[in-house]
Amino acid sequence: MKGLVVFKGRYGSTEEYANWIAEDLGFGLACSDDIKKKDLENYDVLVIGSSVYTGRLRISDWLEENREILLKKPIYLFTVSGTHPTEDRILQRILNLSIPEDMHDRYRHYPLHGRLVSKKLTLKDRLFISFGSRIANGGVKPKGNPLRDYDYVARDSINAMVEEIRRNIEA
Repeated sequence: MKGLVVFKGRYGSTEEYANWIAEDLGFGLACSDDIKKKDLENYDVLVIGSSVYTGRLRISDWLEENREILLKKPIYLFTVSGTHPTEDRILQRILNLSIPEDMHDRYRHYPLHGRLVSKKLTLKDRLFISFGSRIANGGVKPKGNPLRDYDYVARDSINAMVEEIRRNIEA
């Protein structure tokens, strides 16, 4: 089967995961800004990756624009964010806001933990994170620094996803 990994990120973590997934599966790789709708027809399986920004998937507009084609293909979706992968309720809310309703039962989701390097953030993003963390905390300034750097990006985070995709392709 011919597969493609399509991604849209902001600061590099999503692209890094996308590269690893494409390499491990032997799939093609494309940024969502560079792939044409007609080219998607050439693939049997799609792995779609997106960072989360302002509580939505960065790739959500692309999903809507390509909805008709995506509904006809097996979809594996990975998201990259600062939200811990076990925070199901938060992640599900993000997915519900970002993915067309008729696609909600058409994909398998793999949440992956990202990284934050505060000195690489734009001023707008630093302000958004600071204010957003206060809003998420009920209007109260949270304990700790919301702009504290972290890096949870790890190649072995994709192992379960890659193995499941391989099993499904071989079935």
